[in-house]
Amino acid sequence: MIPADIEFRWDQGFEEFLRERKKRVKIKSEGTMKYYRNLFREHLGGRTLNQELIDYVISHPVKWLRNVFRHYIQYLYYTRRISPETYGWIMEVVPSRSYRMDVRPYPINIEDLRRTMDFLRERHRKYYVVYRAMLEGG
Repeated sequence: MIPADIEFRWDQGFEEFLRERKKRVKIKSEGTMKYYRNLFREHLGGRTLNQELIDYVISHPVKWLRNVFRHYIQYLYYTRRISPETYGWIMEVVPSRSYRMDVRPYPINIEDLRRTMDFLRERHRKYYVVYRAMLEGG
């Protein structure tokens, strides 16, 4: 299922993919690009796509390596160097970096709330009712 001849190489095409073509958030920060480039060169550059590399990435202590690897797999799929089946299997097997979910309180200015509710009451009655239900319901 995994093509035997795919070697990981950081090139201009991959960098352009990260900046312009990847799904969701594109890489705009030069600091992030430099970090990704260093991770790639240290751990993935010159290596061949195979089960051993996939296992290495999955168990690596630096979880950001998973993201860089997954981005490269997306790039390989985008450039039609791997099949949809291979792409889907690898994306399923290699988890993305785990995100810590926490609730952050956001202070609400009572004057902003008053202006928002007045605006909605006057211009968008339906949304006003929804907001009012949320506000009253806690």
